[in-house]
Amino acid sequence: MPPKPDPAPAPAPPPPSADQQFDALAADYLREFPEHSPVSATALGDHRFDARLNEVDAAAWQTRRAFAEKYLAALDRLDRAALDRARQVDAALLRNQLDYARFRVGELEDWRWDPLIYTTIAGDGL
Repeated sequence: MPPKPDPAPAPAPPPPSADQQFDALAADYLREFPEHSPVSATALGDHRFDARLNEVDAAAWQTRRAFAEKYLAALDRLDRAALDRARQVDAALLRNQLDYARFRVGELEDWRWDPLIYTTIAGDGL
C-alpha cells in the first residue's frame, strides 16, 4: 500500500478586517497610554501605575509627542471608511486627542510656561 500523501496545509486565515485592526490599535493605545500619564490613568480607573506621578521633564514631553505621532501614523494606515460607524467615531475621537497632544507639546508648549499643569498633576495625584 502506498504511503498516504501529506494533507494539504490549512488555508491561511483571512487578513484582519478594518474593525479588527482598529480594535487591536485601540487595545495597544489603552495598554500604553497610562505609562505616559499615570495620574490620568488613575482617574480613568487604571491602577497599574498608582504609585507614580507623570514625568515632567522636557524629554518626557517629547516622548508623549512621539507616542501621539506613532498612533497618528497607525490611524493613517487604517481604512477608516471600512470601519463600522461606532469605530469611525472612536477613531475620530482618538485622532482628535492625538492631534491635540501633538499640538500641545510641539506648538503650544504649555508645559514650558503654565504652572497649572504641574499643580494639577500634583493635586490629581493625591
